[in-house]
Amino acid sequence: WDEAVRAALANGDYLVQERVPTARETFPALQDDGSVVFAEQLVDLDPMLFNGKVGSAFTRLSSTELANVSSGGGMVPTFIISEKQ
Repeated sequence: WDEAVRAALANGDYLVQERVPTARETFPALQDDGSVVFAEQLVDLDPMLFNGKVGSAFTRLSSTELANVSSGGGMVPTFIISEKQ
């Protein structure tokens, strides 16, 4: 890891990221027959920054490691709740 970071800094053309386990949570899902089942899903939370502050976000869920919609993932509502001022 240290060597990868040194090489990236020396060259300037690379980005090095540490792989960390992806968050998983249990979510309800509506089935074709109208029943609801609960299943563990990968959670991909993507904040959108504007002028250095979180202005919005979207969240994708997936039963596989790839959370994009074209591979079977789905988008769910994301609510940003701040403290009362």
